[in-house]
Amino acid sequence: MKVLLVGINTRYIHKNLAIDTLFNYSQGKYNHELRRLESSIHEPIDKLFQKIVEVKSQVICFSTYIWNKEIILKLAESIKRILPNTAIVLGGPEISKDYLSYEYIDHLLVGEGELIFDEFLKNNCTGLQLIENKDIYIDLDKLPFPYELDCLEHKIVYYEGSRGCPFKCSYCLSGEDNVLRLKSPKHIKEEIKALLDAGVNQVKFVDRTFNAHPKWALEVAKTLLQFADYKCNFHFEVSIDKVSSELIDFFQLAPVGLFQLEVGIQSTNYKTLEAVGRLNNFNKIKEHCKDLIKEGNIHVHTDIIAGLPLEDLQSFQQSFNNVYQIYGHIFQVGFLKVIPNTRLKREGDKWGIVYRSYPPYEVLETADLSVSDLFKIKYVEEGVDVFYNTAYFRQTFLYLKNKIDNFFIFFEKLGELYFHREDQLGIEEKFEFLMKFIKNNCANIDTHELLSIMTIDWHLNHRHKKEPLFLLDAQLQMKPLLAYKDEIQKYGISKDRLKWLKIIKLPFEYVIIGTDGVIGRKENTFYLLDYEKKQTIYGYPEMNLIEEKLLVE
Repeated sequence: MKVLLVGINTRYIHKNLAIDTLFNYSQGKYNHELRRLESSIHEPIDKLFQKIVEVKSQVICFSTYIWNKEIILKLAESIKRILPNTAIVLGGPEISKDYLSYEYIDHLLVGEGELIFDEFLKNNCTGLQLIENKDIYIDLDKLPFPYELDCLEHKIVYYEGSRGCPFKCSYCLSGEDNVLRLKSPKHIKEEIKALLDAGVNQVKFVDRTFNAHPKWALEVAKTLLQFADYKCNFHFEVSIDKVSSELIDFFQLAPVGLFQLEVGIQSTNYKTLEAVGRLNNFNKIKEHCKDLIKEGNIHVHTDIIAGLPLEDLQSFQQSFNNVYQIYGHIFQVGFLKVIPNTRLKREGDKWGIVYRSYPPYEVLETADLSVSDLFKIKYVEEGVDVFYNTAYFRQTFLYLKNKIDNFFIFFEKLGELYFHREDQLGIEEKFEFLMKFIKNNCANIDTHELLSIMTIDWHLNHRHKKEPLFLLDAQLQMKPLLAYKDEIQKYGISKDRLKWLKIIKLPFEYVIIGTDGVIGRKENTFYLLDYEKKQTIYGYPEMNLIEEKLLVE
């Protein structure tokens, strides 16, 4: 019997861990021919439908998630209309008994995927409509390697170091599976090496909380350090207030860009965190994040969620401002998703949560947050995503950090103004848009300083492009620097490296210390930007204060 496993991913460069794991676990068993088909939610559904039908399978299994449910149901219905004898099977974290109401779905697989799928194949793809086993767990070290290595170059791959989560967040599916299972660091090392040798760009650990077992997390991180010479990085989700001091110390000494940490803070309102089972220590979160960020070697991504119980607009504004002060490299303003099979789904009426009936089940209003309040937060999200969550304005926002009292209001106004534009802005236009907005909306801003800081941002991100006319003309052209041969040699600069250099002139001394922008009053300082020597996770050129005698007057 021919069995087709279908994975519909969010992006083409992603790989589907689920179908690859199932394929390799059950391939060659029970006289079935297993096939795989991967696609993206961006592929036209008609094209995907044709690809699936042309395989001519007797059984079609879909890996179902919140982002692909709608597409899968449309495909399943169409397939059943023309191939009524083909069995349609759904599995994955999105699956619940509610799917039994769809007449074109034949089987639902719920539980530890490899075991359930293997049992389904063993029974010749027949049996109960709902095949469920939530209490039997597999030894993760016994799982076969999931990926075909010859098609992974430049891909982002998902990797499972553990399953389950000891925490009980009411909005998360992992809160329903509190049995933590760990893959051995030795096994992880072998599989990661195979992925890196195949040329992957990034390995994203899908572990719900990487540091749930502190000793294991430290051992795995040390194992991954051995692969620092590969052009790849590793992404984890962590509960950072519970990260051990040993792991914090280790991360601080890691090579630049090797590790990325996603820190789910969600709220700083104690009653809200208590209601959703997510209590944390925000002071420790802030301390650990700042310790990592100031070293400039770890990418720190912070998250908060709008729409949680007992959090009104004023409380969310406070949560936003608290988390913003961490100054993470990415700040994700998310909106509550009321996911099936979670405790929050069961308790939704208790909190007055109204949400969309279709994926991703996003909140529309709550007893504490009106729809107009959520629109304001949408403006904040727009402002943060377009301007903060890029490398282009990092120094500008550092400069503003201690000059603005309420960044929620700042980003709400910025996002609203940008949201209602009918055209898309290029990067030059965004520089001008942000500059004008700051000048018009922020008191106590020295315009000369602002333009100079934005000029730094421009040159940190543009090696060849001259700054736009609306920015301060701070760049001082070098006549050529060969005229200053002795001085150049003093700085260890060879002639063939001049193409990598640029000099900018500022009306003050500019220093960045950790996550705070510090400005000293020193007239006419000059900085050498070396684009061959990259620093920080943004890949900025090295920037050094130099002596004025090097420069053309």
